[in-house]
Amino acid sequence: MTVKLYVRSNSGLSTWKAEIDFNDYGRLTGKYWLDTENSESLIPKHFADAVKERIGRRVSIADAK
Repeated sequence: MTVKLYVRSNSGLSTWKAEIDFNDYGRLTGKYWLDTENSESLIPKHFADAVKERIGRRVSIADAK
């Protein structure tokens, strides 16, 4: 329930990492914790929010069954 991102700049001169932890005390709920080497970049948050939305949809479908 953890996603690791490796990001390379457009120029290819720099790289950095981010980790998104979706483990909500043993459950997959869509809630996440974000750790990033580049706090100025919006990439990890946008990625995490997109995954969170998909998780939310799937959890809703599973709960409805």
